[in-house]
Amino acid sequence: MTWHTPGRRMVSGVAIAAGLLTAAQLQEPGPTAAASGHAALGVESHNAHGLDEASREDARALALDTDQMLSVSRWNSAVINQPFLPYNFSPELEWPTNVRAGRSLAAAPPTQIVDAASLEDFQLPPKTVFDRAMPRYPNVWFYVDASLADSQAAAMRVVADQVRAAMRVRESYGPFSNPEGADFEVTIEHLQPWEDAAHRALQHAHAFHMRYYHSALAAQKLDRVTLRTRAGSRDFYRVAASAHYEVGHSNPNHADVEICPICGRTGEYADQPGNLVERVHDPLGLELLLNGTIRDVVVRYHHEDQAEVGGIIRALRDHFAVQHKVFPAQSGDRNTLRIGVVVIGARTTE
Repeated sequence: MTWHTPGRRMVSGVAIAAGLLTAAQLQEPGPTAAASGHAALGVESHNAHGLDEASREDARALALDTDQMLSVSRWNSAVINQPFLPYNFSPELEWPTNVRAGRSLAAAPPTQIVDAASLEDFQLPPKTVFDRAMPRYPNVWFYVDASLADSQAAAMRVVADQVRAAMRVRESYGPFSNPEGADFEVTIEHLQPWEDAAHRALQHAHAFHMRYYHSALAAQKLDRVTLRTRAGSRDFYRVAASAHYEVGHSNPNHADVEICPICGRTGEYADQPGNLVERVHDPLGLELLLNGTIRDVVVRYHHEDQAEVGGIIRALRDHFAVQHKVFPAQSGDRNTLRIGVVVIGARTTE
């Protein structure tokens, strides 16, 4: 098992349990250290020869000065970890493995494909089209030019492949404990840890979470629409999704912490009434998806190279002509603060 302490290298070796290791045990070489660790912790070790020198050095640096002891916790629980770590942690295997630092992926300028002055020009269907388990109207709609995909399934692959490549999301296909009527979902965990000594019990990292909805549209033959473009009327396949940004899923405070300056009812959202997810989490998720920012701040993986998460718009423009627009919602059955539309077309040779 490996675990991460912010600002330090990865420490690998003993599968950690709630307990205390003395500084002497940390310095013991070879099997003796492992045996001592096992006796103190009662768990298996992934390194039968004990911690290597670099790991012992890191661990010694973390030892508490008063008793020469190091506090560590096995369980992925913010309640248990409050005395030990600044915020709830999870194994490294849940983090991106192919992160590369590069150019900024923040907001890109718009492109005009569809002649659309308002959200109504995109012919969005009513919420009743979807499963009743879906609590909120989808806040992002992808329109893929029919010249790029010969079916909605093909359009779904275009969208999913591009989102996965751009943001390194983890896809999940269920079964889910609460799918909310979705076909499948994507997540990114361990983003923007909020650390505040005045609110230790509420500290948390954040998660991006998006559910895709496509089968309900196809079942009612609403997956293909004709829109006005600069070149005349064209057909597009569409896919809906619901994106939000919230307290990380493994944190006991999931999903809401009202006072959080990152995902809470604060800043520009301080005066938003009603449901926190509809009014705050949804627009934040939409912002991260499109622009790679939260509250206009570039979001980076909580990882050694601190690469940007990146939004999808700049990434899509590497391969397609892309138009995107965010419209105000919260009217009728559209119970989400804003709705974003992303139109994906074929690139033309200038």
